[in-house]
Amino acid sequence: MHASVPSANLQLVAQPSKPDPHRLLTFEHGVPRRLVHKAAVSEVLLTDALMLDTDRFVVAAQWPREHLLYNGAANGSSDPLLVAETIRQAVIYLSHRFYAVPEGHHFILDSLEFDIDAPGIPQGTGSPLAVVLDVSCVPTTDNPRRFAMDMECSIHVEGHRYGRAGLRWGAMDHRRYTMLRRPEGPAPKPAPTAVACGPALRPADVGHLHERDVLLSPVPHAAPGTWLLKVDQDHPVLFDHGSDHIPGMVLLEAFRQACHPAAQRDNASAPTPSIAVLTFAATSFSAFGRLGAPVTITSHPAPGSDDLCFGLAATQEGRTLATGIQQWVRVPKPRIPTQRSHTDREGEGRC
Repeated sequence: MHASVPSANLQLVAQPSKPDPHRLLTFEHGVPRRLVHKAAVSEVLLTDALMLDTDRFVVAAQWPREHLLYNGAANGSSDPLLVAETIRQAVIYLSHRFYAVPEGHHFILDSLEFDIDAPGIPQGTGSPLAVVLDVSCVPTTDNPRRFAMDMECSIHVEGHRYGRAGLRWGAMDHRRYTMLRRPEGPAPKPAPTAVACGPALRPADVGHLHERDVLLSPVPHAAPGTWLLKVDQDHPVLFDHGSDHIPGMVLLEAFRQACHPAAQRDNASAPTPSIAVLTFAATSFSAFGRLGAPVTITSHPAPGSDDLCFGLAATQEGRTLATGIQQWVRVPKPRIPTQRSHTDREGEGRC
């Protein structure tokens, strides 16, 4: 026996490499707003999605340079709640487009979490930010009459991985949703009324610029870290469309605001100027929040952790609506360039 020797005339042909799926995505326009359950086109973050394999996808999103609510941290990183809103839209879009969930079905959010590498995802400089999610979905039920899944994804910007996120959700038709919301059967829907709240916190105390974005009001004589939820059903982002309950994104934003004062408290006494940024959040939703009834938000240092890790809860009429944990990280405060006088700049930049 002998080994064969390739002929000198034989030429090896290189196999074409598979294209990078990230490069196949388009960022030219948003997906149809009805497929992410948004009323305003400006609130649609997704631009495209492709199926790679069974339960494997890539999803494209574009984050605006300025958002009506999610405007980023003082260190120049993107608002981490844009991650939460992006994956919320992603699971709805994937459900309708690739899993044949009919339009008109109700979506139930069970849990949501994200873990972002410090100091955060950079903001777009001079243009919106192109974001890509590498998504894996896993069914969580064998019942063919139910739709429930887990989603896990990694977050990429310009080829760099900046963290991960996950979400558990389900979808159901209107009949089953009505039974879930009212086990005793359909009942007349009362007109929601505003909950009487005291003066809200200042926008700067919760990391915002506008009074309309403040969701917390102090509770007189209550323990530290106790707040009353301020629900504004006319808010253009948090109530982009009508809802028969308090949306999960409202509670997630309230949790973030409840941590902000304590997270920023010791920045001034730090050895170097610093700010605290949110990098990790895990939230579980256990009950629907009723509009028109008070909701208490509580925040406290998580046991056995550092001073920037917080446990959170939202309660209403003796029921727990949601619980969560958030980890903040202290990062150097960016320097603000000193402006030079007009005379110092004379002669510069002439053309």
